[in-house]
Amino acid sequence: MRWYDGEPVGDGHLQGQFAALKDVVGDMLDKGVFTPSTARQYLKRKLAERVGDRQELLIPTGESPLETASFGKP
Repeated sequence: MRWYDGEPVGDGHLQGQFAALKDVVGDMLDKGVFTPSTARQYLKRKLAERVGDRQELLIPTGESPLETASFGKP
């Protein structure tokens, strides 16, 4: 990982964090803690907390071709 002014550069660290989040949510789904819908909601909320208003999130849901979830900006 590269750093600049005390901040990580690139998205490698975010990819790792997402992979871990996805694994945990998948485990909770397998154990019946989450339904597919609540799992998506949880992922959206956690990702929104992480990216804030810096990016637009595009999250495939299976319910429509692609659901666009934008966070932080009205």
